[in-house]
Amino acid sequence: PEDTLSYIVGIRPSRKGGFRLDSEQQGNRYILSAYGFGGGGYAFSYGVADALCKMVEKAERENVI
Repeated sequence: PEDTLSYIVGIRPSRKGGFRLDSEQQGNRYILSAYGFGGGGYAFSYGVADALCKMVEKAERENVI
């Protein structure tokens, strides 16, 4: 019927022990990880993006300059 209302809810996965936000070097490459924020992912998104940008800048300074 036209008067039916439905909801679609998505639960974002979290990680036992908390989220992972880090950088690790493997050979001449860097692997950036940012996951496991659960329902807080949207709220943390600007801070996570800023942290990842800083990790990329640091990796570039160490390997390019």
